[in-house]
Amino acid sequence: MKITYIVNQITQLGGIERVISMLSNYFVEKYGYEVRIVSLNTKETDECGFDFNSKITIKHCGYSPEEYANRRLLNSRIREILKDEEGRDTNVVVACHGNIADLIALNKRLFSGKVVFTEHSAWEYYTKARKMAQLLFYRKADKLVVLTEAAASIYRKYGLKNVAVIPNAVREAPKFKDAGHKAHELVAIGRLEEVKGYDNLIHAVSLIKNKLGDWKIVIYGTGSQEEELKKQIKTFGLEKCVKLAGPTNEVFEKIHDASGYLLTSRSEAFPMVVLESLACGTPVVSYAFPAIKEMNAKNKAILEVEPRDSYIAFGEAITRLIEDKNLRLTLSERSLETAKEYSLEKIAEMWKGLFEELINGAKK
Repeated sequence: MKITYIVNQITQLGGIERVISMLSNYFVEKYGYEVRIVSLNTKETDECGFDFNSKITIKHCGYSPEEYANRRLLNSRIREILKDEEGRDTNVVVACHGNIADLIALNKRLFSGKVVFTEHSAWEYYTKARKMAQLLFYRKADKLVVLTEAAASIYRKYGLKNVAVIPNAVREAPKFKDAGHKAHELVAIGRLEEVKGYDNLIHAVSLIKNKLGDWKIVIYGTGSQEEELKKQIKTFGLEKCVKLAGPTNEVFEKIHDASGYLLTSRSEAFPMVVLESLACGTPVVSYAFPAIKEMNAKNKAILEVEPRDSYIAFGEAITRLIEDKNLRLTLSERSLETAKEYSLEKIAEMWKGLFEELINGAKK
């Protein structure tokens, strides 16, 4: 089986890139697949943020953002993207972003293999025009893979019959540390952008600061809102209990050592950091996105806060977590059970089944 992933920037330290690295390594090592990764906006000199098996071929196209926005120029290079160095097709091309799906859908006739589009963003994240474009191009895929049943129901409602649900996988966590012996620290990790809702988190903490005692909230990441968030922390007098700690490459380690993970995003399709928190036995407080509800349906491992309740209810949930050690222990045990449902082995088998269905179906 020959699989090609097409991604914007394989060097990023994002959820998509993390999942590609896990799955592609697994496919090579366990199934003997040939895996090729095409990274459109990176150069050979750029370093990947995740480790890849030496048998995996990574092609850096080196397109600048300006070139990538030029559809005519990119179309002229489509063979460079779809074909390997010897001009051959792979069995399946997996396009990992909506803007790549557009390009491939328009040139699908040039490719003899199967095409899979993946959707990693929440439906509400897109403008109306973008939603209509997604529906148009996604129909042309042999399969559209989404992360949740909630997402699948949206696309099926609009008549797409090619939808499959495969959630993200979580890698094995470091050696588990009992929730009762973790630091009095709650963490959040991600870009410091409006969509991540850190302003709401800081506002929530401001309402309960007198209950925090020696507890700290540490936010890892960089972004355009950094200065605004610093001002907000100062305005609320939270300098001693809320820290902007900058970016980190040790996501698992930071989550593993904390007593809780906080997710206040305004939009999330399937947050990888929540899966990683569950795998670490680290309790999670999160707004109740559809993906969170699906993760939480069986074991009730996550403290859900309805988005409409905003920062007030979120602050109350944080208070429950820090004041109740037994609650933290219970959620920790449930978290570990929930994480097993998203093991790399299980998710890789789902992808293997999808690939074989596409290829074997083509041979009939």
